[in-house]
Amino acid sequence: MSSTYTPNLGLRKPSYKDPATRNKWGGSIDEPGDEGVLNTNFNLIDTTVGPRSYTEENYILDEEPLSESLDKLDVKLHEVASSGGGGGTGATGPTGPTGATGPAGLTGPQGLTGPQFTWKGEWDSGTDYVVNDCVERNGSGYVAILASGPGGIGAKDPETESSYWDLFVEKGETGLTGPQGITGPTGLTGPTGLTGPTGLTGPQGITGPTGETGPTGLTGPWGLTGPTGLTGPQGITGPTGGDGTSLIEVVLFPEYPGATFSQAPGGLNTGQFTTDSEMQGDTRFNFYEWSSDETDLNSYDVIVQWKVPSTFIQWTEVENKALVIDIKTDSTDDSTSCISIELQKDGVDSYSEHSPFTSTVDGEWNSDRFDNEVVFFDQGDTDLATISANDVLNIRITLSSKDGNKARVGPITFRYVG
Repeated sequence: MSSTYTPNLGLRKPSYKDPATRNKWGGSIDEPGDEGVLNTNFNLIDTTVGPRSYTEENYILDEEPLSESLDKLDVKLHEVASSGGGGGTGATGPTGPTGATGPAGLTGPQGLTGPQFTWKGEWDSGTDYVVNDCVERNGSGYVAILASGPGGIGAKDPETESSYWDLFVEKGETGLTGPQGITGPTGLTGPTGLTGPTGLTGPQGITGPTGETGPTGLTGPWGLTGPTGLTGPQGITGPTGGDGTSLIEVVLFPEYPGATFSQAPGGLNTGQFTTDSEMQGDTRFNFYEWSSDETDLNSYDVIVQWKVPSTFIQWTEVENKALVIDIKTDSTDDSTSCISIELQKDGVDSYSEHSPFTSTVDGEWNSDRFDNEVVFFDQGDTDLATISANDVLNIRITLSSKDGNKARVGPITFRYVG
């Protein structure tokens, strides 16, 4: 059987007359008072129930190994416990006080410095970037994982070049529109502003039609018949008189009377549409302006209807002057800003498109007044040849822009014989 006791156990023979056992467990014959590791458990048994007589089978022999000696002790202790020689288990003693807190441990070594990230703002194709540079591109944030830029391998767009940029914060979706707020009270009426300066005198208006002939006056009294005069010589034949017609010019300045504005077909209509006025040299232009910051062309329409006068006979024969539209674009490149024209005789299920038009010099007007017009039509143009008096001519002007480039349209000039 196995023992649950410590190995510092031994059995003694009666009267301590076993020097072999004493030598076996750490004592010595020369120092009989030093029992070394002799079993104190049996001393406790002797004190409690008196000296015991030990049978031969429990003697520890010199040649026995430690394990067998311990087994003999277990047998003997079991005998003592079975005979009731020992008392019961005592009550658990009180819990000792908590020991003092040990000293604080040493401070660990300083950790390694983490990578540094540098904010560079909005991504620019003309800027060089190194690893860990951070940029914003169309509302999302990116961090460079490889160097790029015009000074090295060329610009790398974060939206498309995932080998050079990691997305670390993505642009969120547009939130829901909040509820309509309560209408606030009407504010107090502010003081009347100062009277502004008198505006510039407008251009001379079109000559109105000739008024009706007034009634014939009363016939005076019949005079006396005078004597017949002598017949004079035959006069020289005068020049042939004109046909009673004249060249008429009509100019529509923005804001055009009766014009309407709408999103151009196609769905790309993001931008800003405004009206304004500016000087180029000594010439003033009132205009409509369209500008879009999108990366694709976005468009907006201005639609004009012109009622052809009842006195209209035909368009002018002067080259390029029957119909002229003044325009201005920021660029001569029609892929960044341009203007398209659509003409239609009202009531006819057909129309024609003319495009694209741009300024011949970046940011300058092409105008009838400068004789450098680029949007013009002659009397022989198929779009105008069918126009007659009292018809309605529909003109759709489409302004297109991207990347903040502006497209502008100014006065429209009509010239006809009437």
